Amino acid sequence: MEVNDWIKEVKTEDIPNIYRDIAVALGTEALLKLAFLIGGTTTYIPKIDFFIQAARDRLIIREYNNGAKPKDLAIKYDLTDVWVRKIIDQYLVERDQLKLFEKEISD
Repeated sequence: MEVNDWIKEVKTEDIPNIYRDIAVALGTEALLKLAFLIGGTTTYIPKIDFFIQAARDRLIIREYNNGAKPKDLAIKYDLTDVWVRKIIDQYLVERDQLKLFEKEISD
């Protein structure tokens, strides 16, 4: 019998308590696939902020482009004014570089 065949037979109640919350949140099959991929290794999983940062920054830029003030965005997204300005400044630099690149191509 293959490992994948065994995975289908494992029930959530078969999972030790220490891992059961993960099995409930992700699904037992997903937990077992994760164990197959990285089982036995020490793995660091970053905080949620790491994974949502790009989406948050896009929302900040969208709202900034629609007229929102950096100070208001800082309050809304629970960031400092300085951090919001860095996000906006980085966006403006990348946008301007893209415009220069597009201009060079069209010339």
